[in-house]
Amino acid sequence: MVLLMVLLMVLLMVLLMCVVMNMYTVAWSPHGRVLAGGGAYGELRLWDVASGECTAVLEGHENGVASAAWSPNGQLLASGSWDCSIKLWRAEGGQCVATLEPASAPPVFLSRYPGHTWPVRSVAFSPDGRTLASSGDDGDLKLWDADGAAASPPQAHTAELYCISWSPDGRSIASCANEARVLVWDTASGECTAVLWGPAGAARGSGSGGGGDGPDGGAVGAVGTVGAVGLGGHEQTVEAVAWSPDGATIASGSWDQTLRLWDAARGECVAALRVRGVRGWVVVRLSPTTPLVHRLYLLHPPPPPRHPLPHHQQQPRRHPQLPAVSPAPITTIDRPLHSTRPQSATVAALTAALARTPTANRQGHEYSYCGVISLAWRRDSRAIASGGGDGAIVLWDAASRTSTGKLQGHKLAVHTLAWAPDGRLLASGGLDASVRVWEPATGQCVAALLDHTADVRGVSWSPDGRVLASGGRDKTVRLWAARTWACTAVLRGCTKFFTDVAWSPDGRLLASASEEMGVRLWDVASGECIDTIEGHTQPVDCVAWSPDGRALASGGDDASVRIWDVVDAPGGGVAVVAR
Repeated sequence: MVLLMVLLMVLLMVLLMCVVMNMYTVAWSPHGRVLAGGGAYGELRLWDVASGECTAVLEGHENGVASAAWSPNGQLLASGSWDCSIKLWRAEGGQCVATLEPASAPPVFLSRYPGHTWPVRSVAFSPDGRTLASSGDDGDLKLWDADGAAASPPQAHTAELYCISWSPDGRSIASCANEARVLVWDTASGECTAVLWGPAGAARGSGSGGGGDGPDGGAVGAVGTVGAVGLGGHEQTVEAVAWSPDGATIASGSWDQTLRLWDAARGECVAALRVRGVRGWVVVRLSPTTPLVHRLYLLHPPPPPRHPLPHHQQQPRRHPQLPAVSPAPITTIDRPLHSTRPQSATVAALTAALARTPTANRQGHEYSYCGVISLAWRRDSRAIASGGGDGAIVLWDAASRTSTGKLQGHKLAVHTLAWAPDGRLLASGGLDASVRVWEPATGQCVAALLDHTADVRGVSWSPDGRVLASGGRDKTVRLWAARTWACTAVLRGCTKFFTDVAWSPDGRLLASASEEMGVRLWDVASGECIDTIEGHTQPVDCVAWSPDGRALASGGDDASVRIWDVVDAPGGGVAVVAR
């Protein structure tokens, strides 16, 4: 009875201290001898239950501690904080053994993996103590290995599909969705065989722009050219993916303004090319070592969501803030600034410093919120074309990984690209409702097809290169003669807009994806819809034929990739069977 009274008194003392110190969370150790509590001051305190004494104060968080959890064996203590990080502490000694932070230092980065980008509200160990789960205000549930490494993400898409691409041998499909990774699937088993993702390296580069009021009173301007970036995974939504015709490389384009090349066999990123003109906030801060040396940092603003969230799911607007730990400097202005107008002097010195910095990727894309949103390999696997939100098409040499040309003509974003079978022409469709045909060797636009009345979402060449198909938001698919560029047929019947078109390898059929939640098969000779494939529960965004023409893959907003077998029907025509 006396022991019970003592324990109750100790517990009341601890609770009183929690109230006084603004404690947000408490957690008992597995053996019940130690109580951990975290509060508004970023400290995690440990109390001995028997004596009621505070035995340790664990410091390291830069904001309040919102959650805490013990490992089952009582050796580790995890804490989640308002600073968006998770820390692992050794119970004996109180040392911090790991810090699980956002993928990028600036809190304005939107990255699904590996770290939280908003305050961490809850942490919990698995029963075996090998995995730590965390959730936060960013709406993500994340899994971590107990040693601090991010566990592999779930091997399934969690958002709407944007693009799919078959491997040349037809055994695999690469897909991307509204998330920062690419998945590779085995078409026979339907299993995910690879996840192309990972923390990316920090960007480096320079640029110049006009001044303004920035965070902490720093000077702000628009950034110009940015050079190469570190290898790793995309940091934001991947909207385009394309398998090279030789099967060796997978290309992906993202809102993070990068084009990445992946080794298809190893699943490793072998090249990361950042497009030109990545704009953000340029923040000039005084160096810690001397008040007369200024350093330049780059913070990227997040892109707007592709589809606005319902009102009840929207989060409050986040204003850009300087990170607690600044990223590596892009460049340093190493001379004193003597002026009665510090901000103007800073901007002038910044401009002069950036003018001395060499630029890279001059033929690349300019900044846009969407980044790289369409990709297409030339049949010889030596060249890649990328379309961006800036309305430009950039040509890349796959071997040297440098840009070789820039095709300009679209007034708005380029949604879709397709090389002609002989590699001499390149077709593009854009938000400006135009289809354009280019001669990449000369950089000339040989045809501007303007019959669509709304943005064009898909273009595809017939296997012989004589006909070009295009589909868009005006609910039509149009066929164009390659030599005269006259519109020879208009395919109608869809009640909602088309999102993609794909020609069968034998040239007899044309597949179209649309917002109708189905895939239509068109007989090219007659212009009639011969079948409608249903199965998706949300709009279908992309469609692609297998190299042998016996299967059709589709991806939709229901976060699924579906494969359909296309076989000859007994009475003629074709029949579609779901796998």
